[in-house]
Amino acid sequence: MKSVKEYENHIGDLLRKFFASKMEVVKEIRIRRGLKYRTERGYRCYSPRIDISVGPFSEIRGVSLWNEYDDLVVFSKVLVNDLLQQFKINYEKFGKGFFDINERTIPKDYRSFLSNHKDVNWNARCFMAIEVENKGSKKHLLGDILNVSISGRIGIVIGYNNNTFNSFLRQLEYLAYTIEAKKLKFNSRNVIILKPEQFEDILIKNIKQYGGDLDHS
Repeated sequence: MKSVKEYENHIGDLLRKFFASKMEVVKEIRIRRGLKYRTERGYRCYSPRIDISVGPFSEIRGVSLWNEYDDLVVFSKVLVNDLLQQFKINYEKFGKGFFDINERTIPKDYRSFLSNHKDVNWNARCFMAIEVENKGSKKHLLGDILNVSISGRIGIVIGYNNNTFNSFLRQLEYLAYTIEAKKLKFNSRNVIILKPEQFEDILIKNIKQYGGDLDHS
């Protein structure tokens, strides 16, 4: 099995192949690099380092990339729907929990990530933010969910083993409860939780069917 860093580099390569025809829009795919968050007082607030992030990057205050992100959502609609379907299967195996599965955390389809949807992350810093975790405290894993949800139009967390995978599902359930109970004004509905092989297999399938050249290095 690949190390986490090897996996992250491999996924970065697959994403470059999938978005090969859209790189003029995407601009850059970053591996283990920070996102800049600028306030009125400048670039001095916390800026998370995201394991894998897909541009374009909206790091200049006052510059909106809504149209670019919408374009990429439509381009990626089959990929996004495949990811959501697998996430739904994962959650159904996890159990219904406190909320009905359709009302809890899982978007219906790719259109939930378009800028005209009520649950969209309207101030994303990148198109896709991905965190891969093999270990870490529960607080650390919760931070991963928050970072991808806040930073990406689409946020993905990968539980690299069964313990972290199940912990991510429990953490998202916790966030869903706090939001529904109006304890927290935060929307986690742009987050998708997957196992490493699930994300890799779905990417490869979509590269073969709709993306770039899988064999091109």
